Amino acid sequence: MAIHNNFIDAGPTTLYTSSGTNAVTSMIFCNYADVDNIPGDTSLTDADTFLSLYIVKNGQSHADYNKILHVLSIPAGETFIMDTEKFVLDNGDRIIAETTSPATVSCTISTIEV
Repeated sequence: MAIHNNFIDAGPTTLYTSSGTNAVTSMIFCNYADVDNIPGDTSLTDADTFLSLYIVKNGQSHADYNKILHVLSIPAGETFIMDTEKFVLDNGDRIIAETTSPATVSCTISTIEV
């Protein structure tokens, strides 16, 4: 089993590229930003972010047709865990993400060779 850690930028960020055939067993996204409230709005903080996630076949680009999460809200100080579904990636397949708050979301991906 292997662990891969990254920060996610506002632009497309490659989080993992498969070498060989690998199964993704879990993905953990942590918004570690401070939880200061935006003045006048108690529903959001200035550190809330939105995550989009793509599973991209080798040779393709990230696009709406390979998006698996679309602007998922991750409040400041919260963590989102994907561990129910497993993804099997062939050589060169990638996991790409982007957020609305660059460098405040970290990602940990657990993989195992198949």
